Amino acid sequence: MMKKRNFKYLLVLLFIIMALTITGCTTDTTIDVTYSSELRSDKIADGDSLTVAQFADNTRETGIAGAKNRAGNVGMTYTSTTPIGELVRNTLAEQLEKRGFEVDTMGLWDLNPENINQIKTDLVAGGEIKAFWAENRPGKGQYRIGGTGFGEVSLYIVVVKPDTGEQVWIGEITGGTTQQNLIGSPELEEMLNKAFSEAIDNLLTSSDFIEAITNN
Repeated sequence: MMKKRNFKYLLVLLFIIMALTITGCTTDTTIDVTYSSELRSDKIADGDSLTVAQFADNTRETGIAGAKNRAGNVGMTYTSTTPIGELVRNTLAEQLEKRGFEVDTMGLWDLNPENINQIKTDLVAGGEIKAFWAENRPGKGQYRIGGTGFGEVSLYIVVVKPDTGEQVWIGEITGGTTQQNLIGSPELEEMLNKAFSEAIDNLLTSSDFIEAITNN
């Protein structure tokens, strides 16, 4: 009797495994990267217009994020819910609009001034994403229960007057974070959010950038 009952349990277990395989049950490896800041949205423009282009993703081998094992090997890679080129564009457009600009958005721009002479706004901003990654790594050793997290974002940005092709500002802005937890590894999403937010904050508080986009 016991053997028959165990056999039934085994059949049920096999059925569940087959069902999960057929339905394609997979691990969710997306990260919802967001901008979060305590910066005040002080008005710096009055009627100035600016178009923000989608940023080119030039991160190449560097994935959006990865979880590493104790030996330092990537065990699982993660991607952003929103493509990072659109994420940077939308965040920058939203923040500049809060600061008084009339903002429009566009698709990818190759940063060649000759290709934007049809744009009617006062300025066009675009660029490339050089780095956009994070990782978490559990502590080494048999009895280590904590871990360390890292994150880095690097943005190359160009601002141009579309009517003349004049480049009014070029710069590379970075943001990064390192965090160590006593229990558990820091969340990848937290590392990316901190690095991304710091990069945008560094741009919005850059005196050279602000001067360039407000004195055109």
